[in-house]
Amino acid sequence: MQLFGELINSLTNFKAYGFFRRQGFLRTLGYLLFLSLVFGSISFIRPWRTFNNDADDLANWLTSQAPDFVLAKGVFATSPETTAVYRKEGDLILVIGAKPGFNDSLLAGYPRGVLLYADRVVVSGGEGQKRDLFFKDYGNLKVDKTELLAALANRGMLGFFMAAFWMIIYLGGKLLSALFIAGLGMNFKAIMRMNMPFGDIYKLSIRALSLGMVLDALLSLSGIDFPYFFILYYLMAASYLWLGMKAVSDEDMTAAGLKV
Repeated sequence: MQLFGELINSLTNFKAYGFFRRQGFLRTLGYLLFLSLVFGSISFIRPWRTFNNDADDLANWLTSQAPDFVLAKGVFATSPETTAVYRKEGDLILVIGAKPGFNDSLLAGYPRGVLLYADRVVVSGGEGQKRDLFFKDYGNLKVDKTELLAALANRGMLGFFMAAFWMIIYLGGKLLSALFIAGLGMNFKAIMRMNMPFGDIYKLSIRALSLGMVLDALLSLSGIDFPYFFILYYLMAASYLWLGMKAVSDEDMTAAGLKV
């Protein structure tokens, strides 16, 4: 409950920033970890739901339409020997059993694409990026259709690792965002003629991220796409840091017996 109280104060009470400045660095990191667990989890709901829907669609297609296949000893083969295409309009194309003369221009119409040839897999991403990964480089790797379907059906453990990876990236991103905002805070310090070390500015920068983290999680949960939200995110954080540092400066001047 105390951390929730600190969240409320970080959002609504700039006079509390003087107290936040005096807190230890580990305490501030604990606050950021708390926010990351709460709002990072909320932000993870939408991509996990999308992943589950995509996995169900792919599993249904593999079961009903795709041929049997196996990757063994560096060779990918289908039974019967054929080419099967899975399309998710506007998102993904998957081609199983592509032949050497296959027209890979199909990839251009999809943000993501996977072409499985006998000797390699071609993976494409945005902006025309394409990579060839040769099966021989993966040694004795063996995968077949049954194993892939089993993995798709039992993806609970995969979800755990995805969530853990998501949290690590989320927390790391916030630490870097706070570092960027703290860099702006050094300019604010010069403008306000304050005597505040970088470590204290960084702690206040973490607090200044609070509103953006809350709004980002709510937008993700609601499914609303906000173009260029990151610009608003950093503007809010910079504004909160400015107002927080101003409140600390006023507090210091009052303590020194100076008129604010």
